[in-house]
Amino acid sequence: MKLMNQPTFETCGQACIAMISDRDINEVIKDMKTVGSTSIGQLIEILDFYGIRHAEKNIRISKKNPIPY
Repeated sequence: MKLMNQPTFETCGQACIAMISDRDINEVIKDMKTVGSTSIGQLIEILDFYGIRHAEKNIRISKKNPIPY
């Protein structure tokens, strides 16, 4: 996986999708139609758009709710 630097502090979601999909971050920003922060729904939509498999259920992980092993 190639490291992609995010162009602004609000484009971490777009940078992650760019790394996962091996696309240019500007292409991802254009396809997502946002240069700002993203929701989990937007991230799932772009994964679907690019045909990238993902979990069907979103589980929030925290100190109070650690990763279930």
